Amino acid sequence: MQPQILITAATRTELRCLDKLEGISGGESSYSYPGAELSTLVTGVGSVFTVWSLMNYFRNNSQKPDYLINIGIAGSFKDVYPVRRVVAAATDCFADLGVEDGDNLLSVWDLGLADPSEFPFENGILKGDAGLLSLAENLFPVVKGVTVNRTSGCEKTINMLTAKYNPDIETMEGAAIYFTGLTEDIPSLVVRSVSNMVEQRDREAWDISGSLATLGEAIGNLLVKLLS
Repeated sequence: MQPQILITAATRTELRCLDKLEGISGGESSYSYPGAELSTLVTGVGSVFTVWSLMNYFRNNSQKPDYLINIGIAGSFKDVYPVRRVVAAATDCFADLGVEDGDNLLSVWDLGLADPSEFPFENGILKGDAGLLSLAENLFPVVKGVTVNRTSGCEKTINMLTAKYNPDIETMEGAAIYFTGLTEDIPSLVVRSVSNMVEQRDREAWDISGSLATLGEAIGNLLVKLLS
């Protein structure tokens, strides 16, 4: 029986990077791909939309997917991961779930409002699937992610996130994917292509089309590895 793979993205534009995969056909929510039953889902932007969309999908489909792969663009905190570089998030967290205390960030764990080791968290961190990460690390760098509801575009916010979490990339959905995948017992992986550096907001410096081109190629290579 062919594995069922669900590929999600926040926007339709990000999902369109699949259209040029070798051997793929179809479109919208269902694709034909050699060796797999491949479905796609546009979740909307941000953690709340992502979790709701996934749970709604599971409710309306009798069988959960064997794999959940989230794709899209990301901001990079570090020059070693430049624009167009594809990476996979080994870990992620809800980086803005807490309070600002002057120039410091305090998480809900720091505040004693939640148990940092309560499943699916490990010390407040969410982890991608070990098996999928093992495949991914042979194709592209495996990094540390943070998830925020508002992307960082000022020096103070960037400095606070860096001091607190020392992240490599920033997304708006990654932690929500791992939270859902872990709680629903679905092996999950977040794969992103860097579209911009995390810095004082400069939209003209973003390269969305270029980053999605490299993302599509990387996902093709990942699927070949996964299905071989």
